[in-house]
Amino acid sequence: MSSKKPSVMMRSSRAATVSSANPLRHKSSQISKDTRERFNALDLEILLNEFRAVAALQHDDEPEESSSDHQDPQTQTMWLAQTGFESLAKQYQSGKHITDADIENEMAGFSDEQKRAVRTKAQFLNETLSKRGIRKVSKPSIVGLFPPEEAMKQQEDEEMRQRLLSTQATDAPTMFYDLSQEDQKQEFRPLDPKMKRRKAKPESPFFGTPLEEVVQRDRRLNPASMESSEIPIFFTRTISFLEKHGLQEEGIFRKAGSSARVRELRQRCEDAYGDVDFDADEVRAHDVAALFKQFLRETPEPLLTNSYIEAFSMTQHLKDQIYGIKLLVMLLPKVHRACLRRLLKFLVNVAQHSSINKMGLANLAVVFAPTLFYVHGTKGRQMLKEVEMQVTTASTLKLMLEHHAELWEVPNDILAQIRFVNESRMSGRKATKPKDLKRLLTEHKAGAFKTSKAPELMLQWVYDSPKKPPVEALVSVIGPTGEVLPPIEVNERTACRDILKTTNTPPIYHLYECGGNINRRRINPRSLILPVLRINPGLTLMIMGSS
Repeated sequence: MSSKKPSVMMRSSRAATVSSANPLRHKSSQISKDTRERFNALDLEILLNEFRAVAALQHDDEPEESSSDHQDPQTQTMWLAQTGFESLAKQYQSGKHITDADIENEMAGFSDEQKRAVRTKAQFLNETLSKRGIRKVSKPSIVGLFPPEEAMKQQEDEEMRQRLLSTQATDAPTMFYDLSQEDQKQEFRPLDPKMKRRKAKPESPFFGTPLEEVVQRDRRLNPASMESSEIPIFFTRTISFLEKHGLQEEGIFRKAGSSARVRELRQRCEDAYGDVDFDADEVRAHDVAALFKQFLRETPEPLLTNSYIEAFSMTQHLKDQIYGIKLLVMLLPKVHRACLRRLLKFLVNVAQHSSINKMGLANLAVVFAPTLFYVHGTKGRQMLKEVEMQVTTASTLKLMLEHHAELWEVPNDILAQIRFVNESRMSGRKATKPKDLKRLLTEHKAGAFKTSKAPELMLQWVYDSPKKPPVEALVSVIGPTGEVLPPIEVNERTACRDILKTTNTPPIYHLYECGGNINRRRINPRSLILPVLRINPGLTLMIMGSS
């Protein structure tokens, strides 16, 4: 009996790791078949080197912690169960400390070295039990962001769901940036915690500064040079330069530039706080690409933020991964969301020239995943050892690139919740805190509370129309100068662009849905108008410029 347990322990404790001696141990049975298949599309040598490059920046600032700190309680418990000490694992899970006597009883005949390994795990778990009850503010749980299907069903508003489903087949998607700030905040602010900011390095006035601070400085000193009020000048100028001069360069972002030239260019950016004209300086594309990656890596708050960076990778476990990524994108701060959108669009543009630059989506995902997904601290160091984690981040980024245009669409059920919350507010109910929202949804589901509908002031329904196709409604539209235009006939084929054409609206203006159960939403030109009127009969259609 004693001769078997040690061998089981040794076999089960082998992890799927990357080591310098055998950097591509991806044939290990510890890695799932699905993950192993993804290896075929990724260059793991480059992926590992990129992770090491990012980690090197962190090791200078963060002290190395003991190996026992590299694991979370769940991993430690699983290790005990897999190595034949399931009774010790169950003892921890039941809330009881693991004593030395318990270990001696389970490990009779084991070597002292093997006992020390188990005691180390037990000590970590015992400390975890002792710390329970002293809870720190933590980043949101993936379970909280993506609740089980049954929990989601309990929160659905059936009436609103049915009204929404009737339009899904014909209505064009709503983009997140087409919603008003009020509608964006009311749905996503409760889940968005305050970011734990890392202080910028005192010796670095530009590199290592939070994106929000860079943007604020650009707005104050040089707003005319900003492509967007939410994106740093350095960010857009770097991308614009690479779009002009880097798309034809083979191995762009993979091949390193000259270290000396990159250092010199970096110092010029530091001196000018990122306001550098790369075209005028006649710099090289590979040097600018390397500098751009340095800028992203050294940002104290990662582009995906410390709060959600792990959740992005964990969407791999969802049935609808794109849906999960959409929710996370909406939770990002405005500056981070705008920069991510610009970056993904640019990388897709690079991949479209892969026949020349040899950088397809898979290659770009490999070289950028460590920059975007590296986690600060012990979990980041663990990433250097776990092949599974590295492949997961790269494949998640590849999926984001493949579906980059969809990531900014507001899911229909989220838009339905926004409308329901607004209707609840019109009825005088509180709907600002998560507990208020939960109470409203529960009461409405039980039929104990009905929302109020806004009066139909700008809309008149038409019945028994002799026209083909029949006219379903007459709707009044407020023009760009505030005048009320003559009523417009709406049938089942009338789209937003038809109304803009009928009213001779210049291209710089858009049609907005205002009031009723939405604060303000820019309507997609391809959207059919009749479904919008049915969902929100109390609306006012307004022609306005971009806001």
